[in-house]
Amino acid sequence: MNKQLLCVLLFSFWLAGCSTVANQPTVAAPVADTEALKVSAAQLYSQKQWSASYSSYLALAEQQPESAETWFRLGVSAYRLDKLAEAERSFERVIIIDRRHRKALFNLALLNLGKGTLYLDKYLQSTPPKNVILS
Repeated sequence: MNKQLLCVLLFSFWLAGCSTVANQPTVAAPVADTEALKVSAAQLYSQKQWSASYSSYLALAEQQPESAETWFRLGVSAYRLDKLAEAERSFERVIIIDRRHRKALFNLALLNLGKGTLYLDKYLQSTPPKNVILS
């Protein structure tokens, strides 16, 4: 009877060990998965499927936070979906990684010009129609 009890206990410990292995935290995505996601995201981007492209580059940015190209394409995708604040943050992230990234600098300039014209329009709508010079 002691042998049976010992076997049952050993089997129980073995099963408990198997269940804890399944609950281990996951590690970063394998390189093959990252490469597949890169290819898929690039294809969606080139096909101008902005919503799917945005989702793919968002996932890719989590896996490769130091990739300027990933953040740039995430910014373009966000812009095309009219997520202007997210686009701006993505382009700013590109500049942190590569301070001379010409396309990101240009897109940031356009976004900020757009903000300026928005405020100018609000100003013009709120002023009387007289020719008033600011002093």
